[in-house]
Parts: sequence; structure tokens; C-alpha cells
Amino acid sequence: SSDLTQSSNAVTSVTVGLVNAHAIDIRRAMLIPTWSHVGISVLVMLVAVDFRIAASYIVALAGVGIYFGFNRNVQSRNAINIMLGAGLLFFGMGMLKSGADPLRDFLVQQGVVDLVTSAIWLSMLFGGVLTLFCQSSTIVGAIAVAAANIGLLDLDGACWMIYGANLGSALNHYLLASGYQGELRQIALMQVFQKLAGFVAFGSLGVVGIAFQRPLIGQAVQAVADTVPTQVAYIFLTYQVVGSLACTLMFEPLLRLLARLAPTSPLQEMSKPAYLLNGSLVDPSLAIELATREEGRLCERLPMMLDSVRSEAVAEHPPDVLRTAMGFRDQPLLAAITSEWRRFHGDDPLQSPHLGSIVNR
Repeated sequence: SSDLTQSSNAVTSVTVGLVNAHAIDIRRAMLIPTWSHVGISVLVMLVAVDFRIAASYIVALAGVGIYFGFNRNVQSRNAINIMLGAGLLFFGMGMLKSGADPLRDFLVQQGVVDLVTSAIWLSMLFGGVLTLFCQSSTIVGAIAVAAANIGLLDLDGACWMIYGANLGSALNHYLLASGYQGELRQIALMQVFQKLAGFVAFGSLGVVGIAFQRPLIGQAVQAVADTVPTQVAYIFLTYQVVGSLACTLMFEPLLRLLARLAPTSPLQEMSKPAYLLNGSLVDPSLAIELATREEGRLCERLPMMLDSVRSEAVAEHPPDVLRTAMGFRDQPLLAAITSEWRRFHGDDPLQSPHLGSIVNR
């Protein structure tokens, strides 16, 4: 999914929307954006490969299809659009690498490269700030690969830049989580733990390598890749895999921790269906009975929404939420609504004669 959206933040937002709409269970949804970081890292791998010739052919084929009208039906139109999008994506990656040469000369002349690579914390800070600015650690990872491809960064400098980028992404997800509550906040916070888990693993190996003057990560990645840009891309991919795998293995403890950090709000608890079960669909009579009970439970909530307007003393000051949501700022109108509600349903909605007719329909 992240390869299609090209953003793990988008995957997190979509997953939050599905959970909020009760379209997917929280336990199933929790790891979807967590593993989307692995999918999005494939784009960083593509930056290390030269796709300029292939991109030209793909864009040309899509253009020929559009020129001769092969996109008249839905299936062929979608196929051509996918080809055109993929071709432009690969072409853009080629432009990113080719356009980095003037940037390298400028940064070297201004001494920016010497400043950033002079200390580990500066490389991490640069990667983190750039991630917050771009709202994506993938973009910073692609920049690190492109910079290594033109000799602007060595393997160690690119690695620490990637580590800082992922820390910046963790901060970005934490800021995103601040706008949610309950289970929705838990999903966003899980992405923070994913980034931190990868940083703990790779940061520890980096510190050990510095202490023993032996580049453990560099030696390991040299066994699978020959060029520095490809090695940087593999490190970015492995970082995401390690973080996602750690969250998967520690799923139950993390769920309990997230439940304490972001407890479910009373409103979310009330909004969850109490009687609607997927397994009940195999028995129509049971499904109808459970649906009736769920409808009765919801009807019990309706009087709670009008509790503050039941008596004349309270009705003089209706709640702001009710006035804002319904547009009622008139005391007589609120009293009329309360009277009509009682006339139609009575004091007990479950005993209302109209409830049975609604269920039967």
C-alpha cells in the first residue's frame, strides 16, 4: 500500500480512518502502517538503480497508447495510467541523481559537506531536520543514496544521516498522534516505536563499531552490495525491516503499553457495537435478534443526549454542543423538541410501540 501512496503517513491516516469507521479491527490494523515503512523503502532502493533508459521506453509506450486511443475502456485506461505514472517516477529519480552534481559542487565549495560530516550528531541533526521539513524519511533516504552516488557522502555519513532521518520521522508521527485519541492515537504511536526500535538496533551497532574501531554495519552490507549507493539503500531497507519485525515480535507487550499511554475514551467505548458480531451472520434469526438488541442499546443513548433539556430549569441553558450541532438557540424550540420526543417514545424508548415497527421494517 505504501508503494502506491508513496508515504507511510498516508497509510497511517487511511488506517486510522478505517478503524474510526469500524471497518477493521484495531489489532489487525495496528501493523498495517508499521510494515508500510518496509514497502516505502523500495523507492529508496530504486534510486540506487539507473532506470533512465527504461523510464524513457515506458513513457513512450504510454504516450503511444494515449495517441492511438487505446485508453478508451476502463481497463486499458488504468493500465496506461499506471505505465505513465511508473515511467514518470523512474524518470524523476534519474533527474534527482543527475541534478545532484551541481548541488554537490555548491555544497563542497560552501563547506557545508565538511560541516555536516565533521560530527555524527551533525549528520543526524541534518537528516532529522530535513525529514521534518519534507515530512518523509524516504525522501531523505533517497537524497542520501543520491549523495553517496556522486561522492558527496561516504557510507558512514549516509548511515548516520538515515538514522537521524528516522528519528525525525518518529517525531513526525508523534506530532501526528497528538491529534488523535484512544485507539487512533495508539496506531500513530506504534509507528514511533517502529522507528525507535530500528534506531536502537543500528545505533547500538554503530556505537560498538566506533568503540572497537571496526565498522560492523559496513562490513555486513559489503557482503551483499558492491557500490556505496546500493549499500546505503540496503541499510535503509534493513532499518525498516528490523523496526517492523521488533514491533511484530513485541506486539502484545506494546499493545498493553499503548493502552496505558493512550487509553480509549468513553466516547469511543460507547460508539463500539456491543451486539453486532460477524459470526452471527450464519444464523439469520440470531443476526436479527442481535441487530434488535443493538438498536435498543442505541435508543437508550438517545435520551442521554437530551437529558439537559428535559427539565425547564436546565433547558434555559442548553449545552453548547447541542446548540452548535443542531442549530437550536431558542428555548421554546428546545422545549418543543423535548415534548415531541416524550410523546413519540415515552420515558422508556425500549417500551415504545414505535420501536417494534421500526425493527420489523
